[in-house]
Amino acid sequence: MHESKDKDLAIAYCLLIFCGFLGIHRFYLGKNISGILFILLSYSCLAFSPAIVFVTIWLIIDLFLLPTFVKSANTFQYSAI
Repeated sequence: MHESKDKDLAIAYCLLIFCGFLGIHRFYLGKNISGILFILLSYSCLAFSPAIVFVTIWLIIDLFLLPTFVKSANTFQYSAI
């Protein structure tokens, strides 16, 4: 029997809302490089406070792009099978 490992949009939104500044939602969707960039940029906010503006803008953009990212992650998953 084949178990479905689809990425869930609700989980992705929860990760974005509660752990967005750590980029956890991007790791969940398989976007590891941009997830690492999120962590580095968030860490740089400690030393360079204007960087928080860039992180916040990126998170707002991700709010709108998340459905596309989930669909893409699920499509990629099925093409790899």
